[in-house]
Amino acid sequence: MPHEDGPASFPLVSIISTGAECRVTFERHREADILTETQSATQNDNVRHFDFQLERCSLLLFTGEAYTRYLHSIDNVEVGTRISLTIRHVDLH
Repeated sequence: MPHEDGPASFPLVSIISTGAECRVTFERHREADILTETQSATQNDNVRHFDFQLERCSLLLFTGEAYTRYLHSIDNVEVGTRISLTIRHVDLH
């Protein structure tokens, strides 16, 4: 299910993925579309969706616009087992 991690773990999320490969998807957040309509567009504003294969034993880091303007999701694994460790620094203050 597409989601965002919210401001508590901003600005960086790291995911260590072991076991089976999986597909990671980033979809433009609706609020980012509204922001784009009110500001001057940049080249990256045209990208609404992208996905890629996350290989087994991978490290995925994302920050910046991938964190603030996109929702992310990981598709269900059809074959095999996948273990994902998500590491966030949560500022409690």
